[in-house]
Amino acid sequence: MTASEKATYWQQHFDDWKHSGLSQRDYCQRYELAYSSFGYWRQRLKNSRKPSSRFVPVTFTPSTTVIVTLPSGIRIETPVDSLAHVLSAVAT
Repeated sequence: MTASEKATYWQQHFDDWKHSGLSQRDYCQRYELAYSSFGYWRQRLKNSRKPSSRFVPVTFTPSTTVIVTLPSGIRIETPVDSLAHVLSAVAT
């Protein structure tokens, strides 16, 4: 089973559990699911739905200057159309 198939499998169980009126433990016993796996997948799918707080989509024009500050404190200023080249050089 692929990761995507597992996620779909568990999401269906969570949806069914919410409408069952059963506790998590009782639902798991009824459907012969490992309670620990139920909790693991519930947390994993819950976290995957949260938007990332680290990255925000933005739109630039080619003439926009971008300033990137690295964790080390180094500051890089570059035109946005050169950003990919600069970042690839920094990453190596």
